[in-house]
Parts: sequence; structure tokens; C-alpha cells
Amino acid sequence: MLMWSIVAALIVSLPATALSPATRLASLEASRHVRTALAASAANTNQPPPTNQPARGFSKPPPRSQNLLIVGLGNPGNEYDGTRHNVGFAALDAFATAYQGVLKSTSKFGADYGAVRVGNKNVGLLKPTTYINNSGKPLKAIMTHFKLTAADILVLADDVGLEVGDVQLKGRGSHGGHNGHRDIEAVLGTREYARLRIGVGAPPGGRGALVEHVLGAFSGGEAGRVAEALARCSELCREWCEVDDLTNVR
Repeated sequence: MLMWSIVAALIVSLPATALSPATRLASLEASRHVRTALAASAANTNQPPPTNQPARGFSKPPPRSQNLLIVGLGNPGNEYDGTRHNVGFAALDAFATAYQGVLKSTSKFGADYGAVRVGNKNVGLLKPTTYINNSGKPLKAIMTHFKLTAADILVLADDVGLEVGDVQLKGRGSHGGHNGHRDIEAVLGTREYARLRIGVGAPPGGRGALVEHVLGAFSGGEAGRVAEALARCSELCREWCEVDDLTNVR
């Protein structure tokens, strides 16, 4: 800024008689640009330091309440126990066991429901029993009953885009072809809810073998990785309950 001041002083201090008309015009124009630069520099100097803003394209999530809800997706019935598509149920059961929670069948919500305490939060546990493709209705019913918003829920579901044993917590996302998420997004009218993706591996035969793959059981060689993944899911569920700002969890 000192340099700009010296240049401005030199321009305006030259005697007018020493300058030709063209030079005087050029000097006045240069002086105008200098004054503009000085004003801009002063304005920038007086500006407050930038605040920590969310990354471009991501809005800061609304505040959560003290009441939260974790939803495991799967199909009801013993024939689906242990299948890849029911790993969301298994993850919720593991979390409930860690916190001594008990889920009970309730026809009011069309789901199994229980609750635990995590830190200072009341955490509901929900397993829709309407089959995975119709998960949205019971979720919406319990959200309305407890006055919850999309910011208050975490959905656990299988994901063929991740290898067996891999898990990923996201603050939001698309359904990615998963019919449970597709129905939830349609019923809630938003995809701005947290989700825990649990890897079940891609079907060996490609997308044409998807249904057979997700409705099939894990192999014996995958059992160890599945157990480790479920333990990690419980940790991430706890972290989600304790961390209110998921702006950077994508």
C-alpha cells in the first residue's frame, strides 16, 4: 500500500505546465486507477477474517435434537437371516446388544423398535418389517410420532459398491440403486440423511445376478470380515450419535 501512495503522490505533484495535454490526460487516468486500487486495498484490509464455511456445494446441516433414530434395513423372516441384504439388520442388532437395547415388534409402526441411551442422546432403534423395498412408510411414521427430522436419522444398509468388510459413514447421498434407500428418499422427499454403507461385495455375475447375490448368504471365508465390519458399524453408530456436525462426512 505504501508503494501505491508514493506513485499517487508523484503523479498528482507534477506541475501541469510540464505536461502536454495528452500526458496530463494519461496522468489523470493513472491517478484514477491508483485511487481505485487504494480504496480496494483499504477495503480488503478492513474486512474481517474469513469464517470456516462448508465446502462449496454442501450446505451446513440443520441442528439435531436430543432424540435420534438409527434404522437398520432388511427383510423380515428367518429365511433372510444371514443374507447380504440383511446386514443392516445385523448391524443394528450388534449396536443394540452393545448398549443392552431390546427391540420389540410394534404393529403401530410396522417395525421392531427399541431405544438406548448414548451419551446425552436418546437413540431409537428401528427395523422396518415391511420388507426392504417398503422401508419408508414405517420410518416416516415413527419420525412423525417423535417429531424427528431427516437430520436426526441414520440408516444402515448393505452396499454392493463396497467390498465385504468395508464400511463408510456418509452425511448424505443418493440411493445408488438400493431399493430401501430409494423408497425412503421418495417417502421423506429428501436424501439429506446420514447413512452407513456396509460392503457386501459386487455380484460375481454382474448386475444381472444382483438379486441372487444380495439374497444369498455370506461365504464361510467372508465370516471374519463381516464380524469385523459389524463391530466397526457399532463404533461408527456411537460416533454419529456424539457428533452433531456432519458437514465434512460425505
